[in-house]
Amino acid sequence: NWLRRCAQRKTGDMAALEGLPDGVRAGGPLADAVVEVADNPHWKELVQALAAQSVPVAKIAADTLRLAEAGEVTILDVGGGSGVYSAIWLELNPVARSTQLDWAPTNAIARRLLAERGVADRVSYIDGDFHTTEFGVSAYDIAVYSHIAHQEGPEDNVAIFTKLRSALKPGGTLVISDYVVDDDRGGPAFPLIFAAEMLLKSRQGSTWQRADYRDWLIKAGFEEISFKATRSPATLVFAR
Repeated sequence: NWLRRCAQRKTGDMAALEGLPDGVRAGGPLADAVVEVADNPHWKELVQALAAQSVPVAKIAADTLRLAEAGEVTILDVGGGSGVYSAIWLELNPVARSTQLDWAPTNAIARRLLAERGVADRVSYIDGDFHTTEFGVSAYDIAVYSHIAHQEGPEDNVAIFTKLRSALKPGGTLVISDYVVDDDRGGPAFPLIFAAEMLLKSRQGSTWQRADYRDWLIKAGFEEISFKATRSPATLVFAR
């Protein structure tokens, strides 16, 4: 019931919010949003914790893309964190190359982890904020946007998807991994619960419905959109 009322806050049903915590009624954190600053020390622990969860999802995405046999593909990982997608994908494809765009402190973590995996010579880094940093034009075969959409609002997600569409070569694929909610908001359970985390720690974030992703990706210029469930709490979205 509490989660349903949190969702009602997102839809503007203010009468349903009586008795809820101040952060819920206010529509966001009462202190600074911890997911929106580059130098917050929690990133050091979080990006490495997310890496373990992302390993099986990255492998499923690679199988779906037939990445091992794709040849000399170029990959852009926006907000790549630990670099887990680059690590796994470059191990599967020895001639692929990857670029990670993230804050400098986070890229420093990825540099160390990818060196340990033996793929550092095929990874380049862009230190910056993906909201304001350009991604290039027709430069990449594959782009990754993993566990970022839930901390962004609708307008920012559309803006970033639009930049990613431009950065992809003709026929390129955007891979999104996130906690995706069914259109009737009846499940899955973990994404619904995680929406409360974003409500209290981000200004605009939430766990978004499949219909939201379809709408945003179409607005960004993508035409083919598909969803793939995984054994983890995350769902994969493929857009071309």
